[in-house]
Amino acid sequence: MTRLFYPLKRLLTNFARRPLPAFAALLSLTMLLIMIDLIWITRLSGERYFDNTTAAIEMELFLADSLSESGIMKIKDSLENNEGITGVTYISKETARQRLLALMGTDLLAGLDDNPLPRSILINFDNEFVTAAFIEQLTGVIKNMNDISEIYSPVDILAKVENSRWLADKITLILGVVIILTVLLNLLYSIRLSVKTHEPEIYQYRLLGAGRMFLSMPFILEGIFYTAVASVAGWLILYYGSTMISFEEFTLVLPNLREIIYFCLITAAIGLIVGFVGIRRSL
Repeated sequence: MTRLFYPLKRLLTNFARRPLPAFAALLSLTMLLIMIDLIWITRLSGERYFDNTTAAIEMELFLADSLSESGIMKIKDSLENNEGITGVTYISKETARQRLLALMGTDLLAGLDDNPLPRSILINFDNEFVTAAFIEQLTGVIKNMNDISEIYSPVDILAKVENSRWLADKITLILGVVIILTVLLNLLYSIRLSVKTHEPEIYQYRLLGAGRMFLSMPFILEGIFYTAVASVAGWLILYYGSTMISFEEFTLVLPNLREIIYFCLITAAIGLIVGFVGIRRSL
């Protein structure tokens, strides 16, 4: 029974004897883990934003006035056979006028005898294929077609989106590594400070023949307690905060419950390892 209750008793005693350092360690770990959570949320939200941006990407081909209806259908059929294209829509002059009316809120062509707007073909893409390289390759194919007067290609927009996504990935990786290292060092310092406080007692137990695991368990539990409580508290704070704020053009995406549980378990496992490493020098 002593082997069973000693680690728990020692854990509670550690907190009772040094409540201020324990609370400070717990608070700092909570803040650090919240920063990791925020990076994760920002990454997920950024991916959703980039996906929504690329999903709205369209290419428009403006047709020559001399092109016949049968020629338009041939171009349309040819484009529909390309992998990655999910929709090809023909925009007549009248349809183009209605789109302009919906965009501007007023009919700018009222009073004109003829409709000067060009006919066009609107192309929609599968989101998995929407890359600057794919659009540029498709643009090269379309340029070889006859009776295409002008091509609106979103390749520049996609290049900016891809560069922004690449930069976001690098920044996320760097910040994540720095904060994780800070978490490990902070927790290791807290455990070693606790070990230093109890070194005479640990030495006495070693003289009495206590094993490594018996002596390590209270500090391993302390590491698990710090990381588990800090990670759970961090997610509770962020979940509450997410219910209080909203953005009009940016959707805040949180990990699902299973991912959060895995995250808390991983941080608890890190606490276990750091707890053992923190006492190893004194054994």
